[in-house]
Amino acid sequence: MNKRERKKFEKLLREMRDQKLKYIAMLRELAISRTQREASGDVSAFTSHPADISTESDEREKIASLITRETAAVKELDAALERIEDASYGKCEACDDDIPVARLQALPFATLCVKCQAEAEKG
Repeated sequence: MNKRERKKFEKLLREMRDQKLKYIAMLRELAISRTQREASGDVSAFTSHPADISTESDEREKIASLITRETAAVKELDAALERIEDASYGKCEACDDDIPVARLQALPFATLCVKCQAEAEKG
């Protein structure tokens, strides 16, 4: 992979990372606003109907799950940016062959070529 391609992928990875961080911040704000509403004793935030209580609990769990998933994605993007820094980006971690540019365009934080990924998924 040439320097120009690496720069293009670095820009893409940074943009993806920024989007993920903004999304995480929005999810945290949503979680905080719900918690503050509950803590303030806002009666409209509470209901005694079991189905509504369950729905609110499910919503909190979904938000927490999304935050966890997006945080993991940011870590993958950070790792890809580190690989760009140390010039190992675009190399398969298993066989050391080049990862095809088309694969990196589809999955910019890929660490394995298609063949090694398929083998890893088998077992």
